[in-house]
Amino acid sequence: MSALAPSLIVLFVIMGAGAAVLVGYSIARFYLNSGHPNSFNERGPSQMEYMRDVRDRNREQLYDEAMGSKGAAKAHVGPVGHA
Repeated sequence: MSALAPSLIVLFVIMGAGAAVLVGYSIARFYLNSGHPNSFNERGPSQMEYMRDVRDRNREQLYDEAMGSKGAAKAHVGPVGHA
């Protein structure tokens, strides 16, 4: 008979498998990196412009909602940085 309980052996095997997965992932991440760590997050000019427009629309809607709830006259506020 073994000196360790069978459930403890299973626990050690599971922990060893988890450690092997982590080591394999770190090696693959280090050696198989494409050289662009943030290539997934790179945005083109058209997407940057679209997101700027979305932020401006949201800012205008928040402003209009805030002014409307106070009963003040609604004034159109252009995008930030524009006259």
